[in-house]
Amino acid sequence: MTSSNPLAFVTEMRQKGGPGAYAMAEQVTHECRKALQATRDFSDPDRDALRKSQQAANVGREGAALAAQAMAVQTIQARCGPFANPLESDDPKADDAAAKAYQAAFQALLDWKPMEAALKELAEQGQLHAAVVALRARLQPRSNAGGSSSEDRDLFARAMTVAAFNASTDPAHPSDDLRAMSLCLYGGRCDGSYESEMLDRWPEGSPQREKAKAWIAQLQSAFASNDYRAFLLGKKKGS
Repeated sequence: MTSSNPLAFVTEMRQKGGPGAYAMAEQVTHECRKALQATRDFSDPDRDALRKSQQAANVGREGAALAAQAMAVQTIQARCGPFANPLESDDPKADDAAAKAYQAAFQALLDWKPMEAALKELAEQGQLHAAVVALRARLQPRSNAGGSSSEDRDLFARAMTVAAFNASTDPAHPSDDLRAMSLCLYGGRCDGSYESEMLDRWPEGSPQREKAKAWIAQLQSAFASNDYRAFLLGKKKGS
């Protein structure tokens, strides 16, 4: 997600094939297209009220935030411009069985089919963090299963998102990650921290922020080690 040439990366991964290769290419492709949409939304005149609210939240550092957003737009366009159009790399090679297994597992999670086999497949390809899209919808805070508040469910989903990001980004350059730049455009804090953007409604030191940090540590460890069994407890009814 921090490559200066995402198209070259996804092309190489598609050609390489095998466990995890197309999965990585697909994720980069997805995030590039999301980032391009973020630049379009950021420039949308109808979102002027959103930009003003962002500026109000950045009192004292408006200039730095706006400069970071302008840089994000330029960087995204430079890196991801080719992804505005369909690409050969959008589809795996016909003989890439691992790619097709990844696609089937990912779709099974989105379709609310039993999770274990799908999560195991992603984990075996070293891509468990890719399941976060489905897991956010299908899991709730384990300690409050059956009775969690809407705030706790939102906090848990955000913590899981941060955990998956941390487990899959370049720890030396997280602010260069496409996901961080997209969030900068939508959130406006743009301080280089993905966590501060995702948890901005809860101040540092608050009980909610501390709870989120505990969840992030647990979930990040599971994503990083591809421990899919850690996500098989605390499922919502029917999952």
